[in-house]
Amino acid sequence: ISNDKLILPDTKDGVTHVWHQFVIRTKERDSLIAYLEEQGISYFDWNVSSLDATGAVLSVDDIVENVTGNIQKYNNAIVLMHDANDKVLTVEALPIIIERLQEMGNVEILPITEQTTMIQHTTLEKE
Repeated sequence: ISNDKLILPDTKDGVTHVWHQFVIRTKERDSLIAYLEEQGISYFDWNVSSLDATGAVLSVDDIVENVTGNIQKYNNAIVLMHDANDKVLTVEALPIIIERLQEMGNVEILPITEQTTMIQHTTLEKE
């Protein structure tokens, strides 16, 4: 994506990144959505949040419960968790979350692909 109104993550020459999705922030959300649609680019929001970026002081157990206590409300869930340097408790919670989800038996942990059901907080109205 090349656009002077967007600020993309920094990358280093010679480094292969494992991510293929990233956050784009803009005050012109509708324009961005229209642009992405024109370019054939899909975007995904989330419907389950770990709440690890709310500013509240959370324990590992809180983060685990925020995810595992809400995931079965949806047929298709996309979980929001943050991987910033200061999210140490999120990192500690992740293996526990994965283990609990696997124990549920009716939950699959899958990557986002072209076949993933899209979760979107905002969509453009078609004329």
